[in-house]
Amino acid sequence: MKSVSLVSLKDQAAAALRREIYAGELPDGAELRQEDIAAQLGISRLPVREAMQQLQNEGLLERLPNRHVRVVGVTAARLRQSFAVLAAMECELFALADTALREKGLPDPACDAEFHLAAAEVLDNPTLYQRFFTQRQGLLDAAQALGAAEPAALIERNRAIAEAFTVGKDTAPHIRRYYDDLTEQTAKELIV
Repeated sequence: MKSVSLVSLKDQAAAALRREIYAGELPDGAELRQEDIAAQLGISRLPVREAMQQLQNEGLLERLPNRHVRVVGVTAARLRQSFAVLAAMECELFALADTALREKGLPDPACDAEFHLAAAEVLDNPTLYQRFFTQRQGLLDAAQALGAAEPAALIERNRAIAEAFTVGKDTAPHIRRYYDDLTEQTAKELIV
């Protein structure tokens, strides 16, 4: 039996479209058809449709009445808004999960994804976790595709969040700083 990919076709399609949108290969206003994208990626329409729905939720595509979608241009302002929403979500997650996180302990700040998903994970709310994960992963994938996510700088911000949490200080300013830095790094690399 062949091994199975851990990343679904929907997620692969979403990542491919997201990269092309952030890189400017799919410009603002470009109209996309499920059939065309499916043919280009060599997959069926179903995962493409699901990927397009995910990117609509991320604000990168808008649905048109004819089963098509239109690319919503990525600007530095929109990028800042998306990262600000993500920062607000994570600040709230840390506040809600405070007790559970203290009992379980924070993951190593060097493990960026695990560290930031910890608060959503301990709340045992699959819907909240999935929404946060999807939003975060989409933006981080875009930042990485643009070469903007500097691991050393992000880990340093994670350590500041962990330190504030450990001594009982408000983590929100440190979480916002993490996402502000990531926003600025990504905005510099943005091609539009």
